[in-house]
Amino acid sequence: MTPRFGTDGLRGRAGSELTTALAAAVGRAGAAVLAPAGSPVAIGR
Repeated sequence: MTPRFGTDGLRGRAGSELTTALAAAVGRAGAAVLAPAGSPVAIGR
């Protein structure tokens, strides 16, 4: 199974499909899209 975006976020097997490197890359990409001018980004649940 490859990681996929679902209704609750990114889905996949933790540690093998969903790695810390993937989580960091998704976070960086999200921040780049949401705050291109360097504005702060708040993530909540």
